[in-house]
Amino acid sequence: MMRWIKTCSKRAAALVGALLTSALWQATTRVKKVFAPLPTVGLFGTWQVAPRLEASGRVDYLSLKIKDYDGKLVNVQAGLNYRVFEHLALGVACRYVDYRLGIEKYAWSGRVRYKMNGPALVF
Repeated sequence: MMRWIKTCSKRAAALVGALLTSALWQATTRVKKVFAPLPTVGLFGTWQVAPRLEASGRVDYLSLKIKDYDGKLVNVQAGLNYRVFEHLALGVACRYVDYRLGIEKYAWSGRVRYKMNGPALVF
C-alpha cells in the first residue's frame, strides 16, 4: 500500500509539474524600446552666496496622457556648489526623482515606477 501511494504521489507531482511547465510556456513577453525626448516644464535658479559659493535649485514636472498610456515625471533638486576653478565647481545636492508610466488596455494593465531620493555629489 505504501509503495502505491509513493508511486501515485510521484505521478501526481509529475502531472502537476507538466501542467505548470506547459502553462509557463504559454506566457508571452513583448518588449518595445522607444527613445523619445520629452520636454518638461520647470524652474531653476542660482544664487551666489559668496564669491566662490552658490546655492542652486530646480523643479521639473511633466504629466501626459495619450490614449491608453499615461505618465508623470517629477524632478526636484537643491544644492550648494563651491567653485574650485573658473570653470569647475564641486558640490552637494539633495534630489527627489519620481517617474511613472502606466498602460491600460483591454485585458491588460501595467505600471512602471522609478523613485529615488537622497544626496548627490555634483561637479
